[in-house]
Amino acid sequence: MLLGLRAAIGAMRRAGGGAVVVTSSVTGLGGEPRRWPYAAAKAGAINLVRSAAIDLALPPPSPVSPTAIDPVS
Repeated sequence: MLLGLRAAIGAMRRAGGGAVVVTSSVTGLGGEPRRWPYAAAKAGAINLVRSAAIDLALPPPSPVSPTAIDPVS
């Protein structure tokens, strides 16, 4: 996921901007019984996008906006 996000951000910067959408889950926010590998992976996706968004907002701000969504909510 990291390599894909990095490549997409680079391509979108060169193209003048865009939005990167990463599929996540509310399970990554709180976890579920017997689904800890899935919860850990989704928590990683959420925090990867959160960190990328913070980094891209630093001066000079980037025209690329990363977002994590939960398709069920």
